[in-house]
Amino acid sequence: MKYKVKGTDIRHNGTLYPEGSEIELADKDAKALSGLLEPVQEEKKITAEEKIAMIKAAASIEEVRELLKGESRVTVVDAGKEKIKELKKGGNE
Repeated sequence: MKYKVKGTDIRHNGTLYPEGSEIELADKDAKALSGLLEPVQEEKKITAEEKIAMIKAAASIEEVRELLKGESRVTVVDAGKEKIKELKKGGNE
């Protein structure tokens, strides 16, 4: 699991981790350093299929554009372009 170093620097397995940096540790190692660590919430990765379903359900062009921000997967981008075309035909700009 990933943790953020808090309150001090940590040296682990010969590597120095400054305060505020992230470190990946096994549970037993993290337990020994628990007062110096804060768990990092990892974002759930959305699959292309899930993102395409969200795009298909979008009610506006703005919503589609927001879903496409930072997206590089060709299948998702293509689905977004198609949905925008569909919304423009229907007058849902």
